[in-house]
Amino acid sequence: MITRLSFWIGPLIYALLVFEMGRYWIAPDPNNTDRLQTLAVMMVFEFIMVHSGVFMAVMPKKISLLFFVPVYGVFALAMNTMAPGNTILWIYLSVVFVRMRFAFSNPKGSEPQIAITISLCAVLIYFALLVSFILNAHLVPKIGLTDQFLLESGYKDSITTGGLLTDMPQVSMAMGVVYFSLLALIEIVIPIFYSKSKSDL
Repeated sequence: MITRLSFWIGPLIYALLVFEMGRYWIAPDPNNTDRLQTLAVMMVFEFIMVHSGVFMAVMPKKISLLFFVPVYGVFALAMNTMAPGNTILWIYLSVVFVRMRFAFSNPKGSEPQIAITISLCAVLIYFALLVSFILNAHLVPKIGLTDQFLLESGYKDSITTGGLLTDMPQVSMAMGVVYFSLLALIEIVIPIFYSKSKSDL
């Protein structure tokens, strides 16, 4: 029962992020631009988090706990200052719990291989999407995030860090929708693939 629940935790979180980013891309709330800013900064923060999953999946548990968790925690604290509230910090703790849970346990069977494969796929997907969206930023439809909305809602004045993903939130929202949709998919498909491969042997 617990194993089945843990299988769906990651995809469920990613699905909620897809919904949230899609909602703020299509129909943003002019009275809650803090949330929009947090989601945009989160996509920048994912640049750091995405490869940390690989390190924590392949490194011994002691090194992960004593070195990687605190080091990436410092990055999380730094990124947390760029967004309102402490959402980025909570996201970091959630990612440590979900995506890097193998650093806190003694996985058996194909679980380590599944964790490494998912982490590697996440890295490849993130950087492929990052390059694609940066090069084609002008093609991403603004939908609800028009220049008028960003100005009148105070978003432009509220951002404290520069960069394409925060200056053009429609890019970060669109990338987030695609990215987290693909992450949810691979977290479902890859374990099933390993399970099927094992049963075929």
